[in-house]
Amino acid sequence: MVAITLSADAPVVSLDGTRVTANTPEGIAAIEEFRKIIAHPGQVPANEVWSGAWGSADTAVSTGLAAMCWTGNWSFGIMEENGIDYMSIPAPIVPGGQPRAGSYINCLVVPESSANKEAAWTFIQWALSKEGQVSFASFSDSPVNDEAADIVAAERNAENQDGFGAFNIGERYPYASLPTDFNMMWDEMIEDLQLGTITAAEFAERLESEGQPMIDEYLANIAR
Repeated sequence: MVAITLSADAPVVSLDGTRVTANTPEGIAAIEEFRKIIAHPGQVPANEVWSGAWGSADTAVSTGLAAMCWTGNWSFGIMEENGIDYMSIPAPIVPGGQPRAGSYINCLVVPESSANKEAAWTFIQWALSKEGQVSFASFSDSPVNDEAADIVAAERNAENQDGFGAFNIGERYPYASLPTDFNMMWDEMIEDLQLGTITAAEFAERLESEGQPMIDEYLANIAR
């Protein structure tokens, strides 16, 4: 849903992570497009996307029970190890929309209770360096260090030009982490949307009426 609402320029949550912004005509239309996809009879049930016999959204095709999965370039290795002849396609967009590639950000922090703050800070500095980010990208996600990003992009593009290009189409939009209670509500609502017990308009309205207070409280706690 993140990519589809972004393609309509109506992200679920504002790019600074402070406001629910999908409860607009454009956002509702994008949510409806998403509903059509997940309501297809051939779709994995929403509550089994990250568990069960299907595997995870990243590894579903490697189980042999799914023909397609929503993943990133970090899963190429898994598919190749399983002898899967795969292809990749860009995320769907709303009619007339623009391709958008949403991205999340992994965060490293030093807990206040840490007994080794200086050592932890030294590690974080290395982890954010070119060398650290290239190392991280070898087994996980894409780097945020500019130099490392260029190195990794060149390597992955050389390995699989078509696949890498599909995963990096359009503009990149980093989206903020959301409160746990918001994510739990979101997951439950997506199941309801798939089952047809709520409409796209009701989904968007609940995101705003119930989700915005969760975000406000979350941000207030961070500021303390």
